Amino acid sequence: MTVARAQVGSNGNREAEIVKRLLDLWEQIPSDERETLLIPGLEPEARELVRTNPFAFLLAASLDRGTKVEIIWTLPYWLQQALGHLDPCRIAQMSEGDIRALLEQLPKKPRYINDAPRTIVSLARMVCDEFHGEATRLWDGRTASETMKKFREIYGVGDGIAAMLVILLERLGMARFSDPHNIPVKPDSHVIRVMGRLGLIPLGSTEQHAVAKARALKPDYPGALDSPLWYIGRKFCHSISPACAECLLNDLCPRVGV
Repeated sequence: MTVARAQVGSNGNREAEIVKRLLDLWEQIPSDERETLLIPGLEPEARELVRTNPFAFLLAASLDRGTKVEIIWTLPYWLQQALGHLDPCRIAQMSEGDIRALLEQLPKKPRYINDAPRTIVSLARMVCDEFHGEATRLWDGRTASETMKKFREIYGVGDGIAAMLVILLERLGMARFSDPHNIPVKPDSHVIRVMGRLGLIPLGSTEQHAVAKARALKPDYPGALDSPLWYIGRKFCHSISPACAECLLNDLCPRVGV
């Protein structure tokens, strides 16, 4: 049942306040906690690996499809443990069958186990053949648009994952892009759910609706809304039994569909 809540001024003023609150919320989270939220590996060594090894970072981001985020950011560490290395040029020489067999032995597996080997080989060959093993060259000297376009050349990487990549590069201080206005939100289930319950988009909206609304709300940097929306969705605005009373947007939210 939808519960009507008081709104702050006009709809435009309420939306502006929501944007401000989201941006302030993210900045108030301590930097070390923000980093853990963004790359929540299951082991400290896994988080350190993806934070310091650009190929491991790209590998995790490329496999982020339908698998718990904690598993995704630990997969490069498990692969390194199993292989004894994480050299893109050596991985590029492996067959998809060999990589599939390797993935089957890991403590946790990517959801799309049949597609993951092809994604890994595709990424490794790009980094090795085009960038001479230097993964940072995928984004160094490129705009956000160019980086996303290049990232989408990797098998299995679509618009959402490409957006997530550039958002994380910015958030983690690994890159600074000259065109933040071209960085969209990654319209995953958390972002769409929170935007819908806030009344920013209709319930059941498509990913495209969420991306367009974020761009309208903050045209200079739509992607800045991604992390706080995702955080609200993960911590408070659960799909079932949302913790509305604890949410920092409680006074602004009409709780559409709740």
